[in-house]
Amino acid sequence: MTKIRAAASFLVTGLGAGALGLAVLAAAHPSALHAEEAVQGLTVSGGVRWGFGEEVLDYYTVSYVYDTVRVGSATVAPAATGMALIPGMDSLILTGTERPDGGGANLHIVLDFDGSPVDGETGAAEVLYYPDISGPPYWVSGAAGVSQPALSFSRYEFDGEKGHVAGRFSAVLCAVSEWEGEPDGADCREVEGAFETEIFLAL
Repeated sequence: MTKIRAAASFLVTGLGAGALGLAVLAAAHPSALHAEEAVQGLTVSGGVRWGFGEEVLDYYTVSYVYDTVRVGSATVAPAATGMALIPGMDSLILTGTERPDGGGANLHIVLDFDGSPVDGETGAAEVLYYPDISGPPYWVSGAAGVSQPALSFSRYEFDGEKGHVAGRFSAVLCAVSEWEGEPDGADCREVEGAFETEIFLAL
């Protein structure tokens, strides 16, 4: 199971919520952190236009004020494997949501990189699609025997707190029928799209 899938299932199934889980899901669903109060400063910070099967989908990236800090569903964070940081590497995590309030279905695009995703060393990308965040089925890249996701960037700027990113992606996503299950290599769809958004330092 990839680190992003693990964080998603860990948070959604109620087993806990680490920093990665919050970066991936809570920022994309600010109502989860503010169930009884209005979300402060909620705004659309960009978006992802992408195709899933015959559908063309426009998803939103959002940001809002948490305590005194603006956080977003598009973030940069130190890259890690489990609880161990990967020296010199950062993770770009873009979460697009179906609704501009940060709710509904969501799409995650993840890439580890050294220096810059434009011209630095990069790790393997991940793309995940949750049509219903409350539970499976969902769709993931990385199934055995299928091509890995491809990302290209036309812009990347980050000053350590905020920045901007734009680019394109493509992937083959395969269905997963339970949280800790393996993707079904016989049930896959090609997806592709473009993204442009503000990015923020992850909490």
